[in-house]
Amino acid sequence: MIVAERNTISCGNSHSVVLLSNGTVRCWGSNNHNQCDPVHLTFTNVIQVTCGHSHSVVLLTDGTVRCWGNNNENQCDPVHQTFTDVIQVACGEYHSVALLSNGTVRCWGDNMENQCDPVHLTLTDVMTPYNEKCLLW
Repeated sequence: MIVAERNTISCGNSHSVVLLSNGTVRCWGSNNHNQCDPVHLTFTNVIQVTCGHSHSVVLLTDGTVRCWGNNNENQCDPVHQTFTDVIQVACGEYHSVALLSNGTVRCWGDNMENQCDPVHLTLTDVMTPYNEKCLLW
């Protein structure tokens, strides 16, 4: 049995991303929107991976975020490069979310269903991950 501290593998609509034990990332599957673009090979010190429909997001040990793949709804908009002290990331189909160490949330990408509504800017004291474990059998 392997116990993973964070997301170490994630699947999009037609691609998959895995975090290796040395902090690097590998991706396979469809690359029709650059979701498996070789840029992911340049990332080191990755601690979490997550996928949307056709984009991928990684969290680095320094608390910054990197994103690649489809950007048709700004789900890989450069705004994510301004975030520091990120402790967790997640993806929806066409949007991405970051939880910061101060308990606030940042969201970018598609807002057709209000999934990135400015209400997320008013959230404070969001529960931060504590000993979150995923058991892989």
